[in-house]
Amino acid sequence: MNDARNNFDIDSLRVASEHGDCDASVRLGQLLLQRCGFGSGEFDEAITRLEQAAGMDHTEAQLLLANVLAQVHALPDADARAAHWYDAVAKKNHPEALARLGDMYLTGRGVAADDEAGAHVELAEEAAG
Repeated sequence: MNDARNNFDIDSLRVASEHGDCDASVRLGQLLLQRCGFGSGEFDEAITRLEQAAGMDHTEAQLLLANVLAQVHALPDADARAAHWYDAVAKKNHPEALARLGDMYLTGRGVAADDEAGAHVELAEEAAG
């Protein structure tokens, strides 16, 4: 019964997501990530749905997408894409995004290594946190 309910939820969320519902896209992305592994069709769909919502400036989607991309190094340009979304959320003074973006600048992951930018982002994190 639980599988049938989850499939119903996913189907309903797909319909809402296809009609531009950002919250449905985020929830669908979360559910698909929970039940699938990297490289599966559902993983690809989860990324697509999160990108859809992130592109509409949905902060939760941007941060979740950045976190997933930062962990999955097998995707093309995953680190650069993660840095892009961390930057989008960091501009909203989100402490987690500021910290992760600062780390990316300090280590050169997804962006050109820049100690000054990394330190600047870390200072902004301290002020926001």
